[in-house]
Amino acid sequence: NILAIALDNEVYLWDGNTRKVAQLAENGFYSNDDYYVCSLSWCKLPGREEYLAVGTSNNMIQLWDTRVMRMVQILRGHEQRVSSLDWNLHCLTSGGADAQILLHDLRCTRSPVVEYQAHRGEVCSLAWNSSNTLASGDYS
Repeated sequence: NILAIALDNEVYLWDGNTRKVAQLAENGFYSNDDYYVCSLSWCKLPGREEYLAVGTSNNMIQLWDTRVMRMVQILRGHEQRVSSLDWNLHCLTSGGADAQILLHDLRCTRSPVVEYQAHRGEVCSLAWNSSNTLASGDYS
């Protein structure tokens, strides 16, 4: 029962049970104020629900284990900000201002494993359904 909130270059976690707020990274994500958080998505894989993907304006995704409040992985591949994220089991799908959709399989060492470019503008929404079908939308 935790709500993740991005404000500029900070991410806060609000626990609905205790009503306490924790800052994901105590000193902020970056030393450079030019970067900001663009998207957030909780992992839906059973046993990994505490993992939070954070898309940033510096073209990368940070994967955080919110149980221990530590970044565990950085995913790259976009040429512009990461504006949308959604999980499908062990795979994280990201959409960017570069009009790309990237599929990152966290079981693989090479990432992304799939690159898809059919949009004309920034991919601003992604959603997987229960039949493993991806919907995406752009801003063009």
